[in-house]
Amino acid sequence: MKKFEWWNDSRGGLSYIYAIPPASLRRVRIDYATGQRWPEFKARENIICLPVWAAAPQNFQFKETHEWTEAGDAYTVEINGYIPPLKAGGEALVRTLEQGAWMVLHTDLNGISRLSGTADIPLKFTRVADTGAAPGEQNAITFSFSAVEPEPSIEVQVSEWDNP
Repeated sequence: MKKFEWWNDSRGGLSYIYAIPPASLRRVRIDYATGQRWPEFKARENIICLPVWAAAPQNFQFKETHEWTEAGDAYTVEINGYIPPLKAGGEALVRTLEQGAWMVLHTDLNGISRLSGTADIPLKFTRVADTGAAPGEQNAITFSFSAVEPEPSIEVQVSEWDNP
């Protein structure tokens, strides 16, 4: 009999989010003996590190919904969060995110890193700017990366990303 193993102290939220242009990814290297995967990059200058508010990492979420359609399996991928009030120059990075197509490397609070999106089906960035009164709305930008993918996001090892 096969059994699930689980963590008793699982925590929600994300600790790191990187938006990666598909052209910046060289490959995902696979160790076939262990099944572990490592992303390798051609260049890092176009990778954007999104701010994750350390006081409220639960406001940053990875969600992947599996559906079966007539065309086969489909995985709706969403990475949500918010960008706090920006200093000068920050709006240009937001515009870059809006205009591009992205693969997203994200690490959750349990230390599990995933790469979402592919070169063929990248994620798109959308945003809502708000001057509301609730935390996360105070002159901040709520964002989402999303796409419908034929395969789930892949778990990767990111030792070189541990100290961004």
